Amino acid sequence: MGKKNAGGGPGGLGRSLIKERLQANRGHKKIDTWLHTSELNDGYDWGRLNLQSVTEQSSMDDFLATAELAGTEFVAEKLNIRFVPPEARAGLLTMEEKAVLKKVHEENKNLLRIPRRPMWDENTSATALQQAERDSFLVWRRELAQLEEEQKFILTPFERNLDFWRQLWRVIERSDVVVQIVDGRNPLLFRCLDLEAYVKEVSKNKVNMVLVNKADLLTREQRRVWARYFQKEGLRAVFWSALAEADRLDALEKAMAVTVADEDWQTCSEGEDEEEAGGAAGAPNNGSFHNSSRLLHKEELLAVFQAVHNGPKCKEGELTVGLSSTINTILRNKKVSVSATPGHTKHFQTLYVQPGLCLCDCPGLVMPSFVSTKAEMICCGILPIDRMRDHIPAVSLISFQPPVNRLAVVLM
Repeated sequence: MGKKNAGGGPGGLGRSLIKERLQANRGHKKIDTWLHTSELNDGYDWGRLNLQSVTEQSSMDDFLATAELAGTEFVAEKLNIRFVPPEARAGLLTMEEKAVLKKVHEENKNLLRIPRRPMWDENTSATALQQAERDSFLVWRRELAQLEEEQKFILTPFERNLDFWRQLWRVIERSDVVVQIVDGRNPLLFRCLDLEAYVKEVSKNKVNMVLVNKADLLTREQRRVWARYFQKEGLRAVFWSALAEADRLDALEKAMAVTVADEDWQTCSEGEDEEEAGGAAGAPNNGSFHNSSRLLHKEELLAVFQAVHNGPKCKEGELTVGLSSTINTILRNKKVSVSATPGHTKHFQTLYVQPGLCLCDCPGLVMPSFVSTKAEMICCGILPIDRMRDHIPAVSLISFQPPVNRLAVVLM
């Protein structure tokens, strides 16, 4: 008798799900890292958590994860499944459609929230806190799902692993300065306004900052415009290039002469006056601050960190700064693993760069944002290019404004 089809029979779905889960687990080896989460002593076994970043899921995986998070059986929610084709709205928009969509996004930006940690105190048990966090997280995911399904908004991939958000909550709680790292090619797409609001909700004494990475790809005038923009927003902003700074520091080490290497690897914009440069490093002056448009060196960046906060600190005599992968360039030896895509760092770590200054390295979470099409996400580096199934919209978005006939693009 021949073998039955792999997907046939009443147990086909169950076997397929089990096989997929086993194959996924085989590819992940546990690697020891410098974990400092044990200092928290908050009832979690941080070494055994599922710390695999999840920013995109199939419809089936998303359903199963939601059902597991809610503690419900498969049968209880299976009638609520709605399959959305991945190619939905993958084409380009007209100028009129873009204008309408931009207005709608602006009117609904208050709906793009991040999950909050539920209120707790010393009388809250670890079990009760974990359940409250799961319930709050589930409500947040359902609200974003409603935006996508009912309002027809397209959201960027965002972190769906609760353990990552738990670490962000704790990094915010223990940090005096929270640095949000954005891509210099499109800072507003990666900036999360609700993160800044949440930081202030935790404590009015905490300070928000924006670090514009890859700023070496911007012209001097572009940096000046962004510096003035964030100044009007009341937000401290610094411009940084991890790659350019690593190259500069490598040159200093090889040359063995700081003055010569500085002349050859000058990263600060030449000819910038003192007012535009914001003094030594954009530090506050008489209770106010002035954003510098300079591309900062490592020492200048550390000076800004120390200068932006002058209120009560979480730990007396010590300033803690929460940020992500830029920490490698600051420390000059690889203390934290990095990746080309966001959401790679798995554990938060506390590392001292100098006496009284502690960097708290947060997992790189992907926050939800509004976008027009999937082509936009590919061009902005949000979706990896190897996940692209249709190259024409992305190529058209880069090459043509307005986009020309698809056939003309194929013939080029």
